[in-house]
Amino acid sequence: MTDDSQSVRSTEARGGDEAPARQTLEHSLQRILWELRPYLHDIVIIGGWVPYLYQRYGSFPAWRGRLALTAEVDVLVSREVTPGDRPTIPEILESAGFQPVNATSNAAVWANEPERGEKVEFLVPHAGPYRDLGRVVPVRAQRGMGAISLTALEVLQQHTGVLRVFARSADRNETWVEVRVPVLGAYVLNKAATFQKRSPLASATENSRTTVTRSNPKKAKDLLYLRDLMHGGAAIVTVIEADIASILERDPALQHLVDAAANSLDAATRVESQPAATLLQEVGAMLSEREPAFTSDAAAADVLGHLTDLADILLGFRSSHTARPEAEDDEI
Repeated sequence: MTDDSQSVRSTEARGGDEAPARQTLEHSLQRILWELRPYLHDIVIIGGWVPYLYQRYGSFPAWRGRLALTAEVDVLVSREVTPGDRPTIPEILESAGFQPVNATSNAAVWANEPERGEKVEFLVPHAGPYRDLGRVVPVRAQRGMGAISLTALEVLQQHTGVLRVFARSADRNETWVEVRVPVLGAYVLNKAATFQKRSPLASATENSRTTVTRSNPKKAKDLLYLRDLMHGGAAIVTVIEADIASILERDPALQHLVDAAANSLDAATRVESQPAATLLQEVGAMLSEREPAFTSDAAAADVLGHLTDLADILLGFRSSHTARPEAEDDEI
C-alpha cells in the first residue's frame, strides 16, 4: 500500500462517526473512478460530487461544513470519444457489472447497484437542432453509449482543473488517479443558471384519471450545493470570485451565462415572491434533515443568507445593460 492510500485510510478512520450510507456512496464513487480510469483525461466529473472532491482532495484544508452527496456520478463527455487501443466505455462498464438503465441502442445511464450509488449518467453540451435538447444523442466511436444533451454545460467542459483522487476497485485494489473537474466558479455558474429549469414532477392520483405536479427536489438540492459552497469559508468564496473573473476574461461570450446565473439566483432570494419563499423552505428542509441541529426556520434563514451573498457576488459580474428582474409569482 502506498503512503497516499494510508493517508486515505486514516482519513476514513477519523470519519468513523459518519453515517454508513455516506461511506457507501464514497466507496461507489471510488469504484466508478477506478473503472473509468482509462478515460479520465477525456471526461469531466460534474454534478453533486464536485464540492466533495474539492473539499477532500483540493487545496482547502480549512473547508468547514458537511456537504450534500449524490447517489450517481454525472460524467460530461464530448460528442466523439475515440477509444484508440482502449476498450470502449460500454465494454468497460459491462465488464464491471454495469448495465443500461433503459433498453436503448445508445444508453446514457448505467447502473450496477444504484441503491449504493453505483450509477453513472453521461451528459454532453447541446449542439444542433432544438429537438435534441434534453434527449439522448449517440457518442461517436463508443458503440452502445449515448449522452443527454443539455445547455450550459460548455462552461463545465472548457474551464476545468485536475484533482488527484483516490480510486478503489470492487476487490479493493487501490490507486490514485487524476480527475478533471470544473473550476468552482464554473460549477457555480452552471448551477445558478440552470436550477430553475428543473421541470416539476408529475404523478398520477389514486384513481389514475388525473395527474398532479409537485416541485422537483433536484431544484432545491442544486441550491443546497451552492449553500454548502458558500458555507465552506472565505477561501472558497475567494476562489469562486477569481474563477468567474477568469472565465469572463478568457471567454467573454459566456457573459450571457453569468447574467442568467445572477438573475436566477437573485430572483430565488427575493422572499416577497411566494415561489421563491417556498423553494427556500424546501432547501432549508433538506439542510435541517441532514443537520438536525438546525430548526426548519433556522435552516431556511441560513440558506437565504448564504444564497443572498452568492447572488450579490454574481450580480457584481452581471453586464451593466442587464436590468434587475422584478419579483413575479411565477415558478422559480
